[in-house]
Amino acid sequence: MDYLDNQCKTSNCFRVCDGIFATIQKIVCVRNNMAEYNITLQREGVDYCVRVSETDLYRTKFLRNIPFGDMGEPELYKQIRRQIADIRFTDEDIRYRTDQNGLQKVNEEWMFVFSNGGIYDAGFTQRVYSGIEGYYIPSEAMVDSEEVKGIIKSLFRELNHNPKVFYPLFLLNIMAITNGYLRLLGEKQFMKITLWLAGASGSGKTELAKAVGTYVFADSDLNCNAVSATARRNYVLENLGHSSGCVFFFDDVKQETVRERKNSVKNKVDDILRSVFNGRLTDVVSGQSTPPLIDACALITGEFMQTEESQNARLLYLNADGFLKHERNSETLRILQQNPLWITTVCCDYICWLLTKVESDIFRSFVKSMMDEVRGEKKGYGGINNAARLNENRHMIEMVCILLERYLREGGLTEEFIGRFKRAAELSIESLCSNTFALLGGEEMIIQKAVSDLLKTCHIRKARFQLNPRYSDSGFKYRQDYFMLQSDDDILLIDDYEESLVKNTQGQHDQYDIKPCLIIREEKLINLLNESIREVLREYPVTCIFADEIISHLSRLLKKMQLIYKQRRSDGNWGRTAVKYPVCEVKEEWDKKYYEGEKEMETRCIVDYKPTVQLNAEHPYLDFLMERFEDAESEKILRGVELICDTDGKKLEESEIYKLRKAFMNSKTLYKE
Repeated sequence: MDYLDNQCKTSNCFRVCDGIFATIQKIVCVRNNMAEYNITLQREGVDYCVRVSETDLYRTKFLRNIPFGDMGEPELYKQIRRQIADIRFTDEDIRYRTDQNGLQKVNEEWMFVFSNGGIYDAGFTQRVYSGIEGYYIPSEAMVDSEEVKGIIKSLFRELNHNPKVFYPLFLLNIMAITNGYLRLLGEKQFMKITLWLAGASGSGKTELAKAVGTYVFADSDLNCNAVSATARRNYVLENLGHSSGCVFFFDDVKQETVRERKNSVKNKVDDILRSVFNGRLTDVVSGQSTPPLIDACALITGEFMQTEESQNARLLYLNADGFLKHERNSETLRILQQNPLWITTVCCDYICWLLTKVESDIFRSFVKSMMDEVRGEKKGYGGINNAARLNENRHMIEMVCILLERYLREGGLTEEFIGRFKRAAELSIESLCSNTFALLGGEEMIIQKAVSDLLKTCHIRKARFQLNPRYSDSGFKYRQDYFMLQSDDDILLIDDYEESLVKNTQGQHDQYDIKPCLIIREEKLINLLNESIREVLREYPVTCIFADEIISHLSRLLKKMQLIYKQRRSDGNWGRTAVKYPVCEVKEEWDKKYYEGEKEMETRCIVDYKPTVQLNAEHPYLDFLMERFEDAESEKILRGVELICDTDGKKLEESEIYKLRKAFMNSKTLYKE
């Protein structure tokens, strides 16, 4: 039954005969401008509804399945046909069916069309509708601006309790709404994204998807329009093809044991990912000659994921495992379920706002300039094959946050509210893209994330360039002991390694590979990364990689990812990661001598040569280091204490430190395949 069949009866109502009444509505199909009629016949309190096209009105027996007792069939058809011919339908009486959902022009006016009506810049109308089941917008979701403002505040008060999970689901709706407009701007693939919501059975992913991940309903009872992973492929494609302007919800992907079922689900997931990404169905469905265009996003929930790497680059990955274990999450989800129109109201108001901008050249210029700006930002996620796609996916979700910020500001929300939204959005984007990076990059992502986290938190000591008081005699411009590692250092920064090796030879520099130079003892790096890697795997439980497996190949992976330097080898092999470097440990020991019967403490600096690693401070994923370098402190740790060589207990000369430091830097290179 059509959604309009039970809506308001127009004045086009007449008595066919005793006890039988007919109501007729005229519907114009926008695609071909052909008319058809909704005919509702009522007898003994029962409605019988049929739809007949203008061409079939005089050619088919469209009432053959309706029981009308003793009344003659020819007379019944005669009465109805004559009545239709006599009715003078006004503009208010005529309904328009578009045969597609989403952004489109109807009678020269931009509208957003759904199953049961359409949104235009001034509100909601039932005169324009798609008639496609499953994309229902309640008219009560359309409220005045002041009420919308209150709903926005209530909604985001809940979403802000866990933005890492709630924000991506909410933003997916806004992306689905917006990508039809971006097609008009020539951005045919922008904001077309699939969000994969993962989690074990019982984690709450399906309820999350229903409450936050889709703003339309299947019917007037506000049931969710989810498509099961077990549905037929043709049914999946049909629903996906009708999802323009909406989020297509594909629910409950599981690990199938039967090969045929496993392949079937995998093929349907593949269809969704490719169709959404390309903005067109992968295949034709019944009744269509060519695959239709779609401006939609997709939401897939599943506890099992079996997709190709190239397909994974077409999605964003959100892990909700354990979501319901936290009481605050459960309470927030319950509140959102009790207020199912909050998301719909905000999305519908955003649609009204966007419709006022569709033909604005100023807004068009703003959107294009902001897209150029986000795309012009420094690229991240180096070291993985699909870094370009992941960066573009990130730009999409960053761009929708920019549009939402403008919508909220023009809607009268305070700067304080918008500031909270922006901070929560940034947090959610970073978490979401890191999850996806882990999915795409695997062990390499885990290492990069672990190294990044380590370098953001560990103590970096900047070496002091202390002029040598014996400069003219010793030949060294700077005291070499200040460039040694201390035993309790995390990382030592020598911000200009070349200058640190300047000798008294008319100011000439010896030439080396890189500046600045970051060095750390190999043993400390392994220990710190061991802990950091395990923490990353706890935070991003995407892959089946174990920390011990990564750590066992850590040296090779760090070199391959160009995060550390190696000693160059003539045979082209990997080369050594760690090279010996002077490391000083301050010790306090009891002197062997006695003074007036009491022992005396003696401070000694024992120097040993420890395997040391040089980090690549110019790696693109570590671009934040420049700020850390500026904040690093030059600490004077050695206070005139005599240096003792650990091997023979003799005084250590500066020339020995210099010789070892110079050897440490010689023949350094980054590994390149």
